[in-house]
Amino acid sequence: MKTILITGSSGFIGKYLAINFKSGYKVIGIDLDNSSNLICDKFYLGNICDSDIISKIFIENNIDYIIHAAAIKSLNLCEKNKELALDVNYEATKKLYNIAKKHKSKFLYLSSDIIFNGNSGYHEEYSKKNPINYYGITKAMCEDLLMNDPDVAICRTAMVFGRVPKNQKYLFNKIKDYTTLQVQGFIIDHIIYKLKNKNNILLSNDEFCNPTSVDLLFRQIRRIIEFNINGIIHCCGGERISKYEFGKKIATFFNLDSKLILPIKSNDSLRPKDVSMNFKESEDKLDMIFDDVLTMLEMGRIKKNENIY
Repeated sequence: MKTILITGSSGFIGKYLAINFKSGYKVIGIDLDNSSNLICDKFYLGNICDSDIISKIFIENNIDYIIHAAAIKSLNLCEKNKELALDVNYEATKKLYNIAKKHKSKFLYLSSDIIFNGNSGYHEEYSKKNPINYYGITKAMCEDLLMNDPDVAICRTAMVFGRVPKNQKYLFNKIKDYTTLQVQGFIIDHIIYKLKNKNNILLSNDEFCNPTSVDLLFRQIRRIIEFNINGIIHCCGGERISKYEFGKKIATFFNLDSKLILPIKSNDSLRPKDVSMNFKESEDKLDMIFDDVLTMLEMGRIKKNENIY
């Protein structure tokens, strides 16, 4: 059985990946949060910036694949503490990649659509990177570090969403009463909560992206591993949509009053306006159809573990 190391294994994405890869792989996790301890076949509590613990993982295990999902994702935190963002998002990635290279482990890096400035949409895999925030800068730096290695897969994704996992309910409870979206990935639960309580929620109608369910992202990454696909892959949803229109579709899907969702213009200077991605080349590369929003919502309903992980 092949072994996968998932960094950030207790995070929103990492935990879902750990659960779903367990059916065919030995899963090893590392995180500062131990909530994936019982999910992973083997778990390490620690910081990815700690070279000693990373080296220990590779010494004690034969790692075939690394899915590097750990990062500081908050745009505001990255701006306020650039030194920390650089250490976690870039320097730790560089060290992890070098160790993986030494041990001949395939490296899959989770990047982001935030590397684009958002002035025009439908970015292709090799469109110019021009980030407008420091989080995007660290992601672009990592892509530049990795992109010339023919054995690396750069999985560039967008607005990864799903139901709020149990270990992040505390965070959701802190932000659920806001009238604006505070955590991109929590959009489903935020809309359900606000609309069930007959409250308005404000969503931007001038920010566009390709929302990606965490389940679709898992299936895309699984295809990359199974078919040994390399290079830059747009691991995103198959529909360009504004957050406002996305929210309306969520409301309709759950039979809630979509009139309570109100459109606003974005005033977030850190968030680019149109980071939508052209994914046709990536679809061909993975030989799969990328789901549209309604298909992803339906798949989330079918896969019950999306609600409990």
